[in-house]
Amino acid sequence: MNKAYDRVEWEFLEEVMRRMGFVERWINFVMGCVKSVVFAIIINSQSGRRFKPSRNIRQGDPISPYLFLFVSDVFSQMISKAVDSNVLQGIKFGHRVPSISHILFVDDTLVFLKPTKSCCDHLVNLLNDFCEASGQLVNFSKSCMFFSPNTPEVIMREIESSLRIRDVEDLGKYLGIPTLWGKAKKDALIYIKERICKKVYNWKQ
Repeated sequence: MNKAYDRVEWEFLEEVMRRMGFVERWINFVMGCVKSVVFAIIINSQSGRRFKPSRNIRQGDPISPYLFLFVSDVFSQMISKAVDSNVLQGIKFGHRVPSISHILFVDDTLVFLKPTKSCCDHLVNLLNDFCEASGQLVNFSKSCMFFSPNTPEVIMREIESSLRIRDVEDLGKYLGIPTLWGKAKKDALIYIKERICKKVYNWKQ
């Protein structure tokens, strides 16, 4: 998801929260925080007359990321509910561990599903419902899929067509960490040692 609530009209924010199922008391509480914002322009180190914005949240306002998280949490709950009802099936990394279906980090969403046409169709419907309610859009140009090596080619192409997301063989690095780990973890993390050595080399003592 790539549309943050940095500048959003108050009326639209209220409408989004109602469509996503937030109770009226909570909506009034959030809007009370949003509409109580007061600005002042500093000129020559002196604060000018205070005034209230007429419709938008200031870009970079501290409450902006929290509003984004409220809406993102709804998407997380939608996926969890679908997994609990067995509409979506996550994956397991071991026999005695719970399945994992998704991870949210900042504005990135990682979804882990069994490679079946049914799961993908349900995910598409879920995304459509969420986007319609929240006003957000999926950035397909920045989205990608990765299949396990034992996934049949015909299933891969079918899912790729259903989700309209490109398939990649190497996910590269995320936040500087390799996305895929092989058996030789020492080789994968050698760059950390090299960066530390480079910094230490420049120290006088």
